[in-house]
Amino acid sequence: MTIAFWRDVSVVWLSLFCFLGLAIPLVALYFAVRGLNAAHRKTISGLRQAQRYSRTVQEQSDVLSQRVSAPLIRAHGQATRWRTLVRRLWPG
Repeated sequence: MTIAFWRDVSVVWLSLFCFLGLAIPLVALYFAVRGLNAAHRKTISGLRQAQRYSRTVQEQSDVLSQRVSAPLIRAHGQATRWRTLVRRLWPG
């Protein structure tokens, strides 16, 4: 057996070793990317549902605040109207 034979064997051995050394992380990264894609899909649907609930809460709070504040604003406007009328009739 010459040194050329051992050179060829070592090249094959190192090639196989490098292939296995790179194949394992590539397979792990492949499944990591697939898992992240699945998590992203579930997160997007969850966020859309949360956005829908948030919009509903905001609309309901706007309706309730208008219902509460409308009579107060109307009463304040009426009081201001009467106050202005009294000041114009009796200046000073």
